[in-house]
Amino acid sequence: MPVEELAAFGLYADGPVRVDDDEPFYLWPANVRAWGFWLSLQSQWAWCGAGMGDMVRTGIPAERIEAEMRLQRVRKRERADLHAMARAMEVAALAGYREQHERKR
Repeated sequence: MPVEELAAFGLYADGPVRVDDDEPFYLWPANVRAWGFWLSLQSQWAWCGAGMGDMVRTGIPAERIEAEMRLQRVRKRERADLHAMARAMEVAALAGYREQHERKR
């Protein structure tokens, strides 16, 4: 995703970004593409019932990641790295969502 498109989400490759007025984080230029790709996957989460009407995110299915790569015309030689970065962000996000879910109980 070009830097201009990231700016529409309040993200800047060369400076701090604020998320919900928490501490700023910095997006290195080398990570702009992976972050943009990650944002494009946010509608692709799989959900599962956790009992008592609760629904929890279980991950992003590999076929949805691959489909998004095809839509964005990611070069084949870049796919493995981008897939690994998306999975790393998924693991971190799931840990955060799990923590939020436990606090709500």
